[in-house]
Amino acid sequence: GKPPLKANRHLPNCDENTPLADSDVKGRFVSGRLTGYGKAEYVSKTQGVRGDCYTGMFRDGKRSGHGEMIFNQFSEIIMDYQPAKYVGRWRFNKRNGHGVMTWPDGSKYEGEWSNDCRVQGKLFMPQDHNEYQGSFKDDKFEGIGKITYTREGITFEGLFEAGLASN
Repeated sequence: GKPPLKANRHLPNCDENTPLADSDVKGRFVSGRLTGYGKAEYVSKTQGVRGDCYTGMFRDGKRSGHGEMIFNQFSEIIMDYQPAKYVGRWRFNKRNGHGVMTWPDGSKYEGEWSNDCRVQGKLFMPQDHNEYQGSFKDDKFEGIGKITYTREGITFEGLFEAGLASN
């Protein structure tokens, strides 16, 4: 049989970002907190690597509303940092609502998010041209879904548990 398709594209924890000095935060402040449209650049945990950058709506100093985050992520393919990008809805610094995440390798997820986790949507993986559409839980395929192995011409539609097709 075909080995299970991995769904665990690294999803950075958006809540761990630490802003740089005030000069790297642009927008309107109310009671000392960024509110409305603004931009924040964040400290990188890796020396010499540019930090993540968010541009969009803030509420009480937190990313809330529509916005775009550029994450600098390490690519094991080229052994260097490359930008991944999320565009969509935020709530209390977490991806929440409809959004699109793209990775440097061309992988793309479009769908619903809740509390920084994928919930329901479509994941395209260009390395092998595979595609999954359905539910996610704990960042794995879970519930009703459909996976297509394009090169092999195989499609499975049914129940998934912990990232694997269920019998």
